[in-house]
Amino acid sequence: MGQRTRGQVRHDDELYIGVQLTTGGRERFKIGDSGVEVASGDVVVWTTDQFIEFEVLERLHKVTLMIPWSVMRERLPERKQPPTGGKIESRTGVGSLLAVHLLALSNEIATLDESVQGSVSRSTLELLGVALSGQQPSVTFDAGAAMLRRVQDFILQHLHEDDLNPTRIAEANHISLRYLHMLFQRSDMTVSGWVLDRRLHACKQALTDPAYNRQRISEIAFRWGFNTTSHFCRAFKEKYGASPGDVRRTVGVGPLDEFA
Repeated sequence: MGQRTRGQVRHDDELYIGVQLTTGGRERFKIGDSGVEVASGDVVVWTTDQFIEFEVLERLHKVTLMIPWSVMRERLPERKQPPTGGKIESRTGVGSLLAVHLLALSNEIATLDESVQGSVSRSTLELLGVALSGQQPSVTFDAGAAMLRRVQDFILQHLHEDDLNPTRIAEANHISLRYLHMLFQRSDMTVSGWVLDRRLHACKQALTDPAYNRQRISEIAFRWGFNTTSHFCRAFKEKYGASPGDVRRTVGVGPLDEFA
């Protein structure tokens, strides 16, 4: 996680436009008052005069082209104001061409002869200008929703740990226990209820996965954080209307336990 503070913004001598292509992983931005989440293949635009917060959700690979606003204004005279921060549609059309161009440019820029650099610069800016005309409007940033996603990501990463409880979850995410419970009111589930639901889902997937066919039902339950097999079986049947053993018999995968 990190941020570009308002203090840093004030110390900049020149305004730059950042055009980022994500080539792997996921990242969340809060650009000004708007929020956006990007994944592999996405292109996002930001400017150095804006307050920015970001959070890396998965191991990230990206390339970023930094363009002085003075150069963009000179080459694209029809653009009177810097672009607003947010995504450019990069799956189809001109945005897709821009994404491919940025990746190629990052690989070849060091080898370009000086005689062609001006032409490449003009081509890049013209392509960017067309792509910006179809830029997606940013949605209003919802801090509560962003924090809920962050907490849920943490839970999924630690689902196998039997001491995963609301107090530990709140402390790990630097929020109060009361605020944690408020966040989960959005999903109409309690914190503990959401943890249980995700554990049961993970166990059901394992019970039907040939990769787990050497593990007994009790081992799968313990693997995903259940302390007792009786609690696991009772909760599983209540959610899915069938016992873990019934599910495993249906698909014919792996050994059974007497109790299941």
